[in-house]
Amino acid sequence: MKAVLNLVLFVSTFVFGVAHAEEINSPVLVEQAFQAPEKAPETLKESLLQTAVLQFITSDLIPGQKMTVQLAAGMPKFSIQSDDSGKISLVFDAGFPKYLKNYSIEEIQPDYFELRINSWNIMSYPSLKIKAQIFSETGQSVAVQFANPVYPGVNIQASADLPLMTGKAGEIHELQEWFSFLFRQTQVISGTPLQLALSHKMKAGESDVTTPILLVPLTSYNPAMTEQLAAAVKSWLIEHNVNTENSSLQIDFTIVKEKSESGTVPVYKIQGLDLNYKNVAL
Repeated sequence: MKAVLNLVLFVSTFVFGVAHAEEINSPVLVEQAFQAPEKAPETLKESLLQTAVLQFITSDLIPGQKMTVQLAAGMPKFSIQSDDSGKISLVFDAGFPKYLKNYSIEEIQPDYFELRINSWNIMSYPSLKIKAQIFSETGQSVAVQFANPVYPGVNIQASADLPLMTGKAGEIHELQEWFSFLFRQTQVISGTPLQLALSHKMKAGESDVTTPILLVPLTSYNPAMTEQLAAAVKSWLIEHNVNTENSSLQIDFTIVKEKSESGTVPVYKIQGLDLNYKNVAL
């Protein structure tokens, strides 16, 4: 009899708890996007940085509640909280990248916010797929998430100077060293998929004439590639008896960081990167 009484007491307590569980509306995720800086990057390191933008509706977030947000799979979370005055602030979990704590948040309309995270390194986190959920002391909402990730699109078309963009203007280095500078400053590591096209560029009157030297199809980077590329360029220059005065090596460079359902996703592309031969110890 005592066991039955305890069971009834447990069931009634459980039902009572469920009946009084707080119902919380889920946040509404409106937009996730990458935005390139308005100013053209002056260095390769700067060219890797974009702004991650999230627009969302909090469903009347009140003090005592928090909206947890994860920006990408495997990334530490942060929570959005409101104080008694209605001011919104962010609290970051342990391990959240310090450089991503540079943010701004603006209330566009009541309960409709735009969060901008500056200096987002697209090589460290090459996509956004935002997931959010609201918690209180007595309940939680259903977790919501965008169906598909979004990817940055760094596409530098204008002619740029490799020594200048690596912070080595006026310096002279071996050709393989210049390739090393390029790969290091764009955070290419062993196994990173990439494509390369190398061309010889020379002045012909008022215009430039480019001649293909080498095309490297999509392949995984390994450190030996710097010497292999340098050897291929030197061999081509010798074979064609090229005069390197007033000419340069032109580099078209693409990095692929992730694979989507529709194939590989190039997250970084730079075309027309110039290395004048006067900066090369041939």
